[in-house]
Amino acid sequence: MAAAPDIARRLVRDAPPGQLREVLAGVRALVSFDERAAVEAALPAVVAEVHARDYALVTLPSGDAVLLTPDGLRPGEPPSFYDPATKQLLDIDFGAAPRASAPGVAVCTGVSPLPPADVARLERAEPLRAAVERLLGAYVRQNYPSAHLTVYALGGGDEGAEGDEQVVVACYGAKSVALASMYAGALTARWELRATAGAASARGHARACLHTFEEGNVRLDVERSWRAQLDEVDGVDALAGALVTLVRRSEGEWHEELLDGFADLGGHAIKALRRPLPMTRTKFDWERATVHGLADELAQAKI
Repeated sequence: MAAAPDIARRLVRDAPPGQLREVLAGVRALVSFDERAAVEAALPAVVAEVHARDYALVTLPSGDAVLLTPDGLRPGEPPSFYDPATKQLLDIDFGAAPRASAPGVAVCTGVSPLPPADVARLERAEPLRAAVERLLGAYVRQNYPSAHLTVYALGGGDEGAEGDEQVVVACYGAKSVALASMYAGALTARWELRATAGAASARGHARACLHTFEEGNVRLDVERSWRAQLDEVDGVDALAGALVTLVRRSEGEWHEELLDGFADLGGHAIKALRRPLPMTRTKFDWERATVHGLADELAQAKI
């Protein structure tokens, strides 16, 4: 049988968009007194992990906003994050404590400068990072008005970058949470651009999650990944433009597929899941051709 901390971690990792506070409250309500200390000790790390996975948005003391993502994570206990635009370390209250001021919500409580050595390393790819932030930011604002974009830069010698290779990672995410209307949804996307002299490649991954809970729970998770070699381009603006062209085409095709799938979902799959008829206790067979005239027959019989 799984130990209580392991069960708690699993429940927190499965929290639907915008409902981490409710999941934490539920976990604490289910834990026995003897297990409480072990569970509370396990929560901070997994709550920080979920905030990074879901691209939690925090506001800095300056009023600027930044996403918490795995690419901005700095290992430690507790883990910390940094803002790639302002080159600052972020002090984060993850909302995991039992008496947190904002349970389940990540809050930036302060900032401090990155070490000079880290800043110098990040500056190597700063021109490319800034170009991607500017051009991809325009795409994100046009297509995902409520989303926020955070762009990271890696240079030669960084983990994940080789030689003179420059690596830029763009993360954007958005949430639509209306718990009073019993639904919540979230989108996250990560695009990575790798460039060396005369060659460039990109890969992307996007995830959408929808949860509705009117008289039951229905959750939909969809993901898509892409890889592509970019045409030979010269200059950081051209590289960033090529990435935006790829993102626009790839995500546009994905959105069309999702719309087609949702149309089919409403016409077939959802109907097949409907409850049995109240009198006969059998499900209505939507797939059989013989049922299409049933409504007319019932009307003629005045039933």
